[in-house]
Parts: sequence; structure tokens; C-alpha cells
Amino acid sequence: MKHNLKKIFVLMVSTFTLILTSMVALAADGDTVTIDGIEYTITESGKTAKVTGYTGAGGAVVIPSTISYNSEEYSVVEIGNNAFWCCDTITSVVVSEGVT
Repeated sequence: MKHNLKKIFVLMVSTFTLILTSMVALAADGDTVTIDGIEYTITESGKTAKVTGYTGAGGAVVIPSTISYNSEEYSVVEIGNNAFWCCDTITSVVVSEGVT
């Protein structure tokens, strides 16, 4: 009985490890994440992010110089064409240093 419980425990730990590893591996080039209403496309290889859209409530928007995604830090390096297209509720945009 103890031997079977050990096998089950090892199987459960292995499965959990596989799931956790898969979740960490989810960050890949081209992933899109939305933080505070700002949509970013990330580049895993270069640890960079590009602003590609906005879905927030409007008002004053601040583009940060870095974002955290999937326990990793990404430098926000640019704002893409039409990222704020038809965003009539935005009253101002502050662009942090290093973002073009």
C-alpha cells in the first residue's frame, strides 16, 4: 500500500511540475497582454514590449518604461501605429523615458 501511495505521489508531483513548466513557457514572441487597459505585444527573446492597443476607461494614460508579465520584466520600447485609434475618452498620455 505504501509503495502505491509513493507512486501516486511521484506521479502527482511530476504532473504538477509539467503543468507549472508549461505555464512558465507560455511567454513567447508575439504574446499579447493587457495591463491597466494598455495592450502590449511582447518579444520574449529581447524582453521588450510594444504598445499595440488600448481598452481602458480613458482619462490620463501613463505608458510605463517596463511591465511585468509571467514573472518577467519587459522594457516598453515603442508605441505601435494606431495603438490609440478611436480612444476618445483619453485626456492625456504620458510616455515614460525610453519609449518611442
